[in-house]
Amino acid sequence: MGRLEIQREYPGKSPSECYQACIRAATAAGYSIFKKREIASLVICQGFIQGAPVELSLMVPLGTPTRVQLSLSGDRCDQEALVRESERLCEILELEVKR
Repeated sequence: MGRLEIQREYPGKSPSECYQACIRAATAAGYSIFKKREIASLVICQGFIQGAPVELSLMVPLGTPTRVQLSLSGDRCDQEALVRESERLCEILELEVKR
């Protein structure tokens, strides 16, 4: 099972702005949102990488600076595929945070 976790900081953005950007980015990237927990600023999604199912979690923990934690995992995905997908997701998230 492959698993990857990364963080990105967004100084000057509120947790609420980043949480909404996470929702938009997950949808724009083609993921189906499975659960949203607004009080925890957590979005859990399901999707596919090269036909293999994956789970994507995006969370905006409280604190300064505002940051997004991205977790991507899949039983049938290698680490290289997860890294490529995380890079794609981060690019989409960057665009959504700037909106």
